[in-house]
Amino acid sequence: MAINVTRKQKRMAINVTQNQKPMAINVTQNQSMAINVTQNQSMATNVTQNQKHMATNVTQNQKHMAINVTQNQSMAINVTQNQSMAINVTQNQSMAINVTQNQSMAINVTQNQKHMATNVTQNQSMAINVTQNQKHMAINVTQNQKHMAINVKPMATNVKRNQKHMAINVTRNQKHMAINVTRNQKHMAINVMRNQKRMATKRDADALEARTMAIINVTQTQKLNFKIQKLIDFYVNLFYSVILYNN
Repeated sequence: MAINVTRKQKRMAINVTQNQKPMAINVTQNQSMAINVTQNQSMATNVTQNQKHMATNVTQNQKHMAINVTQNQSMAINVTQNQSMAINVTQNQSMAINVTQNQSMAINVTQNQKHMATNVTQNQSMAINVTQNQKHMAINVTQNQKHMAINVKPMATNVKRNQKHMAINVTRNQKHMAINVTRNQKHMAINVMRNQKRMATKRDADALEARTMAIINVTQTQKLNFKIQKLIDFYVNLFYSVILYNN
C-alpha cells in the first residue's frame, strides 16, 4: 500500500489492526476514495477475507482515495499479486527509511507482527520515504504480507531542543571563531610589525653600509690620486733636474 500525503495536509494517523481489510492509497486533502474502492470495502487486488490487510484511518478533513484498482488487476503503482512493490521491498526485508531534518514520525509496532519501523521491528518489510517539509509517509507494502499496526504521531524527538542546542553550538562556535580570528589577526599584526621593523632595520643597515662604502671609496680614490700626483711631481722634477745638469 502506498500512502502519499501532500505538503499542506495535517499529520496522518495510520492505525492498522489485524483482520481489517480496506486499504487506503494516495490520501490527499479533501478527496474521496477513487474508482471501484469504497470506504469500508476491501481492495479488489485478489485479497481474500482471511488475509490480513492494512486499514488506514486518516485524520480529520481527509478522506480515503484509491488509485484505479480494479478486480483481478494489479495496483496502479506497479504492484502485482505476490510481487514486491515498485521500490523492490519484499517480505522479510528491512525498511529503507530516509527522514530529513524538521520531520517527525513515530512508528509503534506491536509484537508478533511482521512489520516495518525505524530499524526496530523484526521480519518487517516497508519503505518509508519522507521528503523535506512533509510530515507524512509513503508506505509501500507488498501483497500477501502480514501487515502492521502503525500509530503515526508527531515524534517527540526534541527537534526544538536539538535546534536550540544547535543554535547554542553555532553561537559558541561563532564566538570561538571570532576569538580565534581576533587572536590570529593580533598575531598577524604582531608579525607584520616585526617584519616591518626588521625590514626597516635592514634598510637602515643597508643604507649605512652603502654610505660607509661610498666614503671608503672616495677616501681610497683621493689617497690614490694624491699618490699619483706625488709620483708625477717627482718624475717632472727629476726630468728638469737631469736637463739642468746636462746643460
